[in-house]
Amino acid sequence: MISRATLPNPLEGAMNDYINHENIRRYKKLIAIGEGDPHRDEARHQTLIRLLAEEEAKHTKPNDWPDDVEAGVPGRRS
Repeated sequence: MISRATLPNPLEGAMNDYINHENIRRYKKLIAIGEGDPHRDEARHQTLIRLLAEEEAKHTKPNDWPDDVEAGVPGRRS
């Protein structure tokens, strides 16, 4: 018997996509605000850049990869 807890929730993926999109939008906005500020907190700015990169990496799916990236992966046939 399959328990309900093991079944995929179709809304969970949509919610994660929405949160990811909003995080990316927010980080880009905060980075843009800091770009023009000569007195910005550089550590905070670098943290925002790192967080943006992490969110964008979550957003990238294997089918978004260019063909030349997959060609270099061991175990994959070109």
